[in-house]
Amino acid sequence: MGFSVVDGEPVATAWSAGSVIDLGGLPGFTFSEAFGINDAGQVVGFSQVGVAQYATEWSGSTIINLGGDVDSEALGINNAGQVVGYSAARLGTYATEWRGGSAINLGGLPGDHVESGAYGINDTGQIVGYSIIVIPEPSTWAMMLLGFAGLTFAGHRRARAGGPALAG
Repeated sequence: MGFSVVDGEPVATAWSAGSVIDLGGLPGFTFSEAFGINDAGQVVGFSQVGVAQYATEWSGSTIINLGGDVDSEALGINNAGQVVGYSAARLGTYATEWRGGSAINLGGLPGDHVESGAYGINDTGQIVGYSIIVIPEPSTWAMMLLGFAGLTFAGHRRARAGGPALAG
């Protein structure tokens, strides 16, 4: 799976029984790339249309926009036709499963989630991928604690001086 360069642009490509197959892309695509295939020959990847990327499935001679968010890539498909990958969000990406024309946000590890993506799905529906969370550095924790201590001290001083106390 992958792509071939045709007229200077990458085009999703499959190789089967010694043949090279130009998969094309969604209407108006400028380039496409394939990432996964199942035993039925269904292929998943993305099609670039203008400045947007759309998770795409090639099934026989049909090219399908999997739906959901713009700026998405389908990376894996199992033999039941379940598709996974990622979709872009305002502040990062999230692992996605496409089912019945809908994109389902799979989330990530607990914490301040920044990014996740799903790379593959097996025939029992188990999904593998990655999840990135933000854990503040020790120096950041120290600065936050000093800041809170300073606010507490300032509020205490105002209250003792008869001024308005800081809301807390």
